[in-house]
Amino acid sequence: MIGPAPPYRGGIAHYTTELYRSLRKLTPVTLESYRRQYPKFLYPGRSDVDPATRRIEGVRYDLDCLNPLTWIKAGRRARHYDALCLPWWTQFWTPYYLLLALCLKGSPTRLIFICHNVVDHDAGWIARFLARRVLRRAHRFIVQTTSEQARLKSVLKRDAAIRVIPHPRVDRFAGGVMISRSAARQQLNLLDSETVILFFGLIRPYKGLSLLLEAFADVARDQPSVRLLVAGEPWIKEADFPAEARSLGIEDRTRFRLEYLSDDDLTLCLRAADFAVFPYAEGTGSAALQAALGAGVPVIASRLPTFREVEDEGHGLLVPPNNRAALAEALRRFVDPHQRKPFAERVSRDRSDTRGWTRLAEAVVALSAGKVSLGHAILDPESRVGKARNIARLIGEIRPVDGTRILEIGTGSGIIAHELSRLNPSGSVAAVDVRDERIALDGYAFQIVESTRLPFADSAFDIVITNHVIEHVGERADQLSHLTEIRRLLPMNGLGYLAVPNRWRVFEAHYRLPFLSWLPREWANRLVRLFGRGERYDCRLLSRRDLLGLCEEAGLIPKDITLQAMKATLVAGSPGILKRSLHFLSPVLFTLFRPIIPTLVFILRPDSEGTVADR
Repeated sequence: MIGPAPPYRGGIAHYTTELYRSLRKLTPVTLESYRRQYPKFLYPGRSDVDPATRRIEGVRYDLDCLNPLTWIKAGRRARHYDALCLPWWTQFWTPYYLLLALCLKGSPTRLIFICHNVVDHDAGWIARFLARRVLRRAHRFIVQTTSEQARLKSVLKRDAAIRVIPHPRVDRFAGGVMISRSAARQQLNLLDSETVILFFGLIRPYKGLSLLLEAFADVARDQPSVRLLVAGEPWIKEADFPAEARSLGIEDRTRFRLEYLSDDDLTLCLRAADFAVFPYAEGTGSAALQAALGAGVPVIASRLPTFREVEDEGHGLLVPPNNRAALAEALRRFVDPHQRKPFAERVSRDRSDTRGWTRLAEAVVALSAGKVSLGHAILDPESRVGKARNIARLIGEIRPVDGTRILEIGTGSGIIAHELSRLNPSGSVAAVDVRDERIALDGYAFQIVESTRLPFADSAFDIVITNHVIEHVGERADQLSHLTEIRRLLPMNGLGYLAVPNRWRVFEAHYRLPFLSWLPREWANRLVRLFGRGERYDCRLLSRRDLLGLCEEAGLIPKDITLQAMKATLVAGSPGILKRSLHFLSPVLFTLFRPIIPTLVFILRPDSEGTVADR
């Protein structure tokens, strides 16, 4: 890994450090940081170093932005690693990252970018050009939101493995200075009887502080006990926020700490706050918002993709960006302690996210190992929501989904299970997987399992879903065990939904190689290694004949609904004449291309005679 680490300041340094610590629990890892990060004349703040913070033991601080030789040496060292992981958040790093990529040329080292901002805030066409020049050097990426995923795709203009991992919870401010709320307020010259609103972090144009001051002025007129605390270092040279407060008549209702805050100082502010506000005009991820939630502080934020979890998890309110009236109304609502209380209780309950950094580290390890495709793990959240709705629609043609007991085997991101819980409000949803890679956590019960044997009673579920899972469970015996377990979990009137890639598909989507699944296993392993996709081919795709044979042995009666599934995929969202044309043409296309159709989809019903072994 290369990136900022303490004593360098800011959210990227904290993110890199926490990821490094989580990776050390999973795999050998080296972190190299900077002797000098930026030239002084380019840095918009007073200093990029926190004098109160020490260097991390074991981290190498050699890289100098004014000495390219230090970067060439780091690139040569990186050639001896499986992967080089780089943070990307500003075009300043373009020449250095191009130099590293050049050093890696011809080596097996995989290049991974963690994109905090695909294109820097307020960037123009030059920044886009530079971002494209750098990012196209890699095929493996981690982003924090689906909107950034779409932006990255538009920059790359080619296929790539892009994992969407939301910014993990920042919980270092939950501890720190052990001080009561009352004592924190006393140090900040705030009264216990006041409602304290907090705005904090580096102050940049897109973060909307001027808008907040205007909305706060609207609220302060009829709320005499409300106070706004602004804490952070301005990166807007021409701005004079205290003067803005004076012009709005709220000078005496606003406290400004316009300086970089140490962790202890920020802990003080968070302890004193009743809630925090993030009125961003745009954004791709916010360490500040995660810090507020990690400290148990409810929030008001702009309705942006990166903040969607705030509303989904009941941790605060979302308002339209750049809308003074809507922001003022949200402030009024949260100033009322009775309206704020349920949000505060949920944030306090959920403040510790122990799996967030581990999920991120596991994603980096998977990409480092060459797993360009990560099976059913989430690569595109929006498509998973659509998949869940298609599954519910296909099952709904046979029996109602609402009011049933549903199990999803191999939940991956958890998005399908979460969406199914919304479509099944009167029933229940459970999900299992061999590891926890979830980014959608609510609405269903989750368990980690170690094999195809599942920890549920016989006939425990009305519907069992196995969507692109059976090819990952192992050899034929494991696949038979997987289906036999589905048979055990279903009552006689239950049904299963099974989708599996067709062995005879032309393009193997897991490893992005043509005809891979056609080959004998040893040949497939060699091809995977030859193209740098991994050490071996670890999927076992099934032909239609293979699947029918396995179902018979497992005591399941399969019904092929591939045509209906293909119609649902092709027809959904198509306008007018095209929709009608696809409706009539899909049977023809299905007949012509049936042997190589990419995905097989079946409804499974228990056979009253049981498995072949039972007979």
